[in-house]
Amino acid sequence: MRQRWIPIWFLATLAVAAQAPVAVVPFELFHNRVYLPVRVNGQSPIAMVLDTGAADFGLDTKVAPALGVVATSTADLVGNGEVNQKIGLARDVRFELGSAAIVEKMVALVPFAQLEAREGHAVPGVVGVDIFRRFVVEIDYLAKTVSLFAPGAFSYAGPGVVVPLRISSSAIFNATVACQGHPPLATRLAIDTGTYSGLLLHRPFAQDHALLHDAALQPRPDTGFGVGGDFPVERTERCELQIASLHIADPGAMLSEAATGASANNRVDGTIGGAILCRYRVTIDYPHSRMILENRAPATPPN
Repeated sequence: MRQRWIPIWFLATLAVAAQAPVAVVPFELFHNRVYLPVRVNGQSPIAMVLDTGAADFGLDTKVAPALGVVATSTADLVGNGEVNQKIGLARDVRFELGSAAIVEKMVALVPFAQLEAREGHAVPGVVGVDIFRRFVVEIDYLAKTVSLFAPGAFSYAGPGVVVPLRISSSAIFNATVACQGHPPLATRLAIDTGTYSGLLLHRPFAQDHALLHDAALQPRPDTGFGVGGDFPVERTERCELQIASLHIADPGAMLSEAATGASANNRVDGTIGGAILCRYRVTIDYPHSRMILENRAPATPPN
């Protein structure tokens, strides 16, 4: 039997083709949030926030009717703010991100007016965690593109730091927080691409480790905001963050003082948001339970 040889260049071409993204979508970066153009039910694109912290895709209540999206039931929503909200739920809505399409069985209809007023930007909707369950999602903050890969066709061999994830209702990873005057603290942090902040430590964690109102941290009272309104925080530059081999000297730490809302619970110890993530090319790979952080964009001060 005659032996056939396949040229090396052809094998390389096949490898590249296997990893070609399903879609590459340009985005606007505003206040450390990724705003993606998304078509809803075939209508003109609207700028939706890419949000790992959102359990469902969401649409603003004032935008939804024009898109043919109508609530069929209601639910309670807990956001970062201290006010729980009653929201509508719609069914079977089609979302298109470039050449990728998803039909969401359940979509939250949320009044985003208060968030928009604090954000200074229209928030017609959010792209929730289902996009991360279905695709490997690469966020290139320097190129301002989001690439979606089919999980079976994706592999990574670059210089980035691979961070193992535990996937539940959130994508959770282990990290270490070192604050002045305190021993290094093991933490369970969740990825929250939909928030502008850097490191947000939840109130139970901050209280348990006596971080709140600690003069050694030179805390400054401030206000965080998100869905559900405002919530009180303390800001400090006296904490550092270690994620795998990455050392972040100033993660823009905020210590939540919220009495209610997402940052008042102890399901995780805190979150990392856009002010940290925008320093890297970030690959969020739910199907393989990992996040990859690759130095790509110039360091951006947290805000």
